[in-house]
Amino acid sequence: MSTNPEQPQAKPDPDHEFDELSGVYGFFRRHQKLLLYTAGLFTLLTFSITASLRGVVSSWFQEERDRGSIVVGG
Repeated sequence: MSTNPEQPQAKPDPDHEFDELSGVYGFFRRHQKLLLYTAGLFTLLTFSITASLRGVVSSWFQEERDRGSIVVGG
């Protein structure tokens, strides 16, 4: 902010277009579709294989036990 009255403050040009592809978030604006598709694919892949992986890993560390059974009519 200028305190000297001889030098007026610079005002932004109202005709100047704002460039969304530059600045702090420019990378995310340029690659928005790729980032969203990658995050979605990662999420779907993670949640679709989690149960089966947990089953495989738990079968490695749990001992096999005899399961109870019921015999009807014999």
